[in-house]
Amino acid sequence: MRKFELYEFLGFISPGILFLVTLGYIWPTKISELVSKDVTVGGVAVGIIFAYAAGQLLQAIGNLLEHIMWKCCGGKPTDWLRTNKHPLIDTKQLPKVEEGARKMLSDDDFKLNESIGEKGWYSITRQIYALVAAAGQAKRIDTFNANYGLCCGIAASLIVLLFINLICNFKEWQVHLILVVLCGLAIYRLYRFGVTYARELFVQFLQSYNTNKGKE
Repeated sequence: MRKFELYEFLGFISPGILFLVTLGYIWPTKISELVSKDVTVGGVAVGIIFAYAAGQLLQAIGNLLEHIMWKCCGGKPTDWLRTNKHPLIDTKQLPKVEEGARKMLSDDDFKLNESIGEKGWYSITRQIYALVAAAGQAKRIDTFNANYGLCCGIAASLIVLLFINLICNFKEWQVHLILVVLCGLAIYRLYRFGVTYARELFVQFLQSYNTNKGKE
């Protein structure tokens, strides 16, 4: 069996475990057999598979949540440099990012503004990440991305759990309130990690660009 990557563990397995365990408390009559088995090596492996599968399904809800959240925030943070909807890095750094992208793309006419399409800019940011990763400076970015996936999975699992609890235990308003508050906190952390990921990506891009420029 292959090893799970950090993003897979935090983005899929951890939210899946949280969802299944919490579901066992909310809906014990249906989940009791699943959670009451003796813990064995085989049982742990099966549990991880169930958690991974649940995490994958929860990320479908998470993707919808992301789309709605960033739509309300003027687009994803990596897109803020193009649209100038919100400040992401210092204004003194923006021309340097533009200069670095111009050199990376071998395009002297490149301008960092909305003349670049959303899909085109997404491809450029992926190339920026590839350049940073090739320079061995993507560790912090990957950590932020993994935690972003974790928060997205947690928020999605709490939304589904809230829906299930409303059906199974409608009168338990205290549980509903707790789930709503926890979901709000998870969404806030999702937002923060998204912004931090984007900022770190462009800062490390500048560092890689300045390092390569110094070697010329």
